[in-house]
Amino acid sequence: AALCASFQQAVCDTVTDRCRNAIARFKTTYGTGALVVSGGVAANAPLRAALAGLATHQGLPFVAPPLKLCSDNGAMIAWTG
Repeated sequence: AALCASFQQAVCDTVTDRCRNAIARFKTTYGTGALVVSGGVAANAPLRAALAGLATHQGLPFVAPPLKLCSDNGAMIAWTG
């Protein structure tokens, strides 16, 4: 359990760091926007929370599908569209 929790934390830290870098580059080019997450990662509660916190810290809206749609790729694609 500890190994899995450590792996999940490492993934959250890495994805959050990469998104932070992407947001910085995006802001210099486009100025403003939103952090949108979809796909299977949108159903991962710790990752979703980390990215929502990052969006808040960066002054961006956080957009993610409702959890009930995260298990059905077709529904999620339709929601994103």
